[in-house]
Parts: sequence; structure tokens; C-alpha cells
Amino acid sequence: MKKKAVIISVSVIIVVLIVAGTYLIFVGNPMKDVKKKLTDDRFPLKSGSTHSGLVEELQKKLNAKGQNLTVDGDFGPKTTEALKAVTGKSEITKSEFNKL
Repeated sequence: MKKKAVIISVSVIIVVLIVAGTYLIFVGNPMKDVKKKLTDDRFPLKSGSTHSGLVEELQKKLNAKGQNLTVDGDFGPKTTEALKAVTGKSEITKSEFNKL
């Protein structure tokens, strides 16, 4: 009786491993999306950044700090100069962005 239970348990484990392996092969790694959320590749924001929504938010934050930018989502020379005037730097990390 114990031998039969062990065989069934091992069989179930093998089936689970086969299903999980097949999922990873054909669907992909589900942890990839979790890792992407943990590492935000949109930062640092700097001249030429193409994340217009974030750049617009940055421009609004800089305007609130006394700068006079057109909020257009373009991280060009004027945004760079405004950022330097406020932070002393030409690019901004995610934590600095959140504190601005």
C-alpha cells in the first residue's frame, strides 16, 4: 500500500514538472514581467528620452520649481537646462524624479 502511494506521489510530481517545463518553453518565463516591474528601464531620464508622458510630468515638476518650459514631452536642450538649474544635473533617476 505504501509503495503504491509513493509511486502515485512521484508520478504526480513528474507530471507537474513536465507541465511547468512545457509552459516555460511555449509561453515564456512568467517572472520576466515581475523583473521588468522591479527594474524600470525608463530611467534615468535624459536628453533624447522618448518616454513623453514621463518627460511631460518632469516638465510640469520643473515648472512648479520656477522654470518656464513648454510641456511637450520632448526632452531637449531647454528641458536639460531647466533640470540643471533645479538639480545641478543633466539627467534624473527614478528616485530623484519622485522627490522632485
